Amino acid sequence: MINLFLNRIFRAIKIDIDESSDSNFVDLDIPDIIFVNEDDETPGYIVTDISGNTNEFGLKASFAIRLNTKPDNSSTPVQLAIRSSDTTEGIVS
Repeated sequence: MINLFLNRIFRAIKIDIDESSDSNFVDLDIPDIIFVNEDDETPGYIVTDISGNTNEFGLKASFAIRLNTKPDNSSTPVQLAIRSSDTTEGIVS
């Protein structure tokens, strides 16, 4: 059962007594264990701090981007457009 509005997935664990167990226990009915898996992952990304400053002599800086969650469809890549706000001062490479 999936409750999409609350991001909760209800699951059950079925427990059976193995036939090789003590015969006094074999026919006991053990109730299923019901639990809730709450999906608390929020799509998004994290950008690290930039490694430093750049300059007009070619000094470079870098940063990293990490997704918060795995995409729903792993065959479709996540694409980010990264650009400079002022290409006379710096370019993205």
